[in-house]
Amino acid sequence: MAFLTLTQPPTPRQLALFHVWLTSEDRLLLREDARVMIWQPNPTEAQGYIRESDAQALGGERHPDWALINDADWVEMTQQQHPVVTW
Repeated sequence: MAFLTLTQPPTPRQLALFHVWLTSEDRLLLREDARVMIWQPNPTEAQGYIRESDAQALGGERHPDWALINDADWVEMTQQQHPVVTW
């Protein structure tokens, strides 16, 4: 199970790689510039997450593909998942 932190919206080539690499067992967290993706469906098979504080800062209604997590959940996910990748 991989844990990918996405820091910017993916390019078409990156999405193609994610379709090959990520499975429904993996986790994808939106951070930084990638946070705007919460208003769209998750383009990958991975389970999608965004921190509650980030979602609140952006406002609007998030797409249900993106689950909210708090900071404690984020730390726990980071400790449990391997590999942990920031993209």
